[in-house]
Amino acid sequence: MFPKLTTDQKILCKIKGVPANYDTLPFGRQIEYHGTIGDFKARAKSTWLSQKRKSWRTALKEFKSLHKGVREYYAQFYADPHHYDDSFQLWYIEDTANDEGTGS
Repeated sequence: MFPKLTTDQKILCKIKGVPANYDTLPFGRQIEYHGTIGDFKARAKSTWLSQKRKSWRTALKEFKSLHKGVREYYAQFYADPHHYDDSFQLWYIEDTANDEGTGS
């Protein structure tokens, strides 16, 4: 479920209870948070983001601008200066307070 990351893999993690520097922790320390991440993924929505001809930062920024209520998210994908995945899966939870009164 959680393979050991190589230096070419990227983790985007903003989950309550998981440190902000999760992606730089040694693998042994990351194991402590696998349960928290698994629980998050089980209750979160999921979508695929395209990063074709753009960076993952731009793809995430565009997604967050369209979904203004995103408060927690997680993604893991391959990223290298010479090669990267065209798309990656993002799990996210939206803030329900932002949904009130929008009429949708």
